[in-house]
Parts: sequence; structure tokens; C-alpha cells
Amino acid sequence: MRHIDYQGRSWSIRELATAHELPPHVLRDRLRAGWPVAEALARPVRRHHHHCGKRTELSRRARAAGISPHLVRARLKLGWDLEDALARPVRIYGTNDPERARLLGLAAANRVPRGILTRRLRDGWDPERAATEPPRARDDSRLARLAAEAGVALDLVRQRLGDGWPLEDALSTPPRAKRPKLARYKGVSRNGRRWFKAILCHGGKTYYFGNHKDELAAALAFDQGCRRLLPPDEAEKKANFPAAPEAATLP
Repeated sequence: MRHIDYQGRSWSIRELATAHELPPHVLRDRLRAGWPVAEALARPVRRHHHHCGKRTELSRRARAAGISPHLVRARLKLGWDLEDALARPVRIYGTNDPERARLLGLAAANRVPRGILTRRLRDGWDPERAATEPPRARDDSRLARLAAEAGVALDLVRQRLGDGWPLEDALSTPPRAKRPKLARYKGVSRNGRRWFKAILCHGGKTYYFGNHKDELAAALAFDQGCRRLLPPDEAEKKANFPAAPEAATLP
């Protein structure tokens, strides 16, 4: 059992918690979290639970303020002060609030999308202006012409500009070439940046022939494995290069 030196004597956690009217597990958790001993003993315990079917003081105050007790407890867990947790009104995201419903109707009449309205309100716009000012139409004709002249897809240019690229770089950087997903030879498949071979032989067994830097070397290793493990006729049918595989080159 852990002992704590406090006020000139050694205490066990249970003795110290009992002397200060704290549950022992609360004191233990506070000390494990790095609280100073004096603060761990002085901070009162929040009473959030029900007892004998009666609502606690916290639940009573929350319901008197028109806020769910669960929301108040969640705010307290996030570090809110009790007064702020009880006084801050609940944010309404739906259309149950008459004012928000009016703004949504006004925005729809002015062809302002709901997402733009929400973003404007979050950015501090005046509600009337946020709901009535039409969004600026995006003119991509010049950007489309520049992208076509540079040989870069318009969607890729937009994505690069959205990521903070300068316009010149977004137009001049060629798109990254896609790696082929499938090998051009039988028994060869991708393994990260290398090529990987496999052959399924009789009896349900799988034989692997290592990793190779290019698919031609992988195909040759596959052919060698076929000839080593299969009958000659079947091996020649499965092999990539039945005749003189050592002379084969990539197409």
C-alpha cells in the first residue's frame, strides 16, 4: 500500500482520504494524474449521481435552467465552470428554433445553400446578410482554358489550388503517373514497390519464389519454379517464356 508524507507524518491513501472526507479511489486517481497532495485533498468531489430515487442538486439546477443534466455533466467533464455549463444556451442545429427556421427559409428564397449559411453564421456574419446575400458564382472559364493549355485536368488544378499551391505550380506540375496494378506476366503480382511471384501447385500448396526488382526477373523465376515443380507439359503451358526464357526482354 502506498504511503504519503503529509503534514509531518506518513499516511496511507485510505487514512488520508478518510481524514479529509474523500473516497479513497478519488484521491488515488488524483495523485496518479499528478495533482499536488494539497489540491487533491482540498478539491471537493462533484456529486453527479442519484441517490435513493431523489435527483441531486446538479440535476435540479440543470432542469431549472432548461438544460439536460447529461449535457451539463458533459460540459463539466470538458472543463467548463458550473455557472457557464448552466447558463450557456443549447445550440440548436435543426429547424425547431423559429428564428433559425426563418433564416433557413430566407436563405432558400435567395438561393443560399444551407451549408454556406451555416458557415457564414459561424464566421460571425449578420444573420440577415448571411441569408440574403447570394453566393458568388464561380467563373472557371479562364481557369479551364489555362488547364487545357497546360494539359492538366481542371479538377486537379482546383484541388491543388485548394491545397494552397500557387497557380503557376498547379498548372506546370504534371500529374503523377499511376503505377500499374497488375503485372504483365503470369504468376507475378505487386508487393509494395517490388514484384512478387507465386504459383499454386497440386495439393493446394502455394510456393513463393522471392521478391524481385522488376517483373521480368519475377516472371523468369516463376517459369523456373514451374519447370522444377510441375510435369514438363503442364509447366510449358503455365510458363511465360516456353522457349529460351533467358533471351526474353521486356516489350
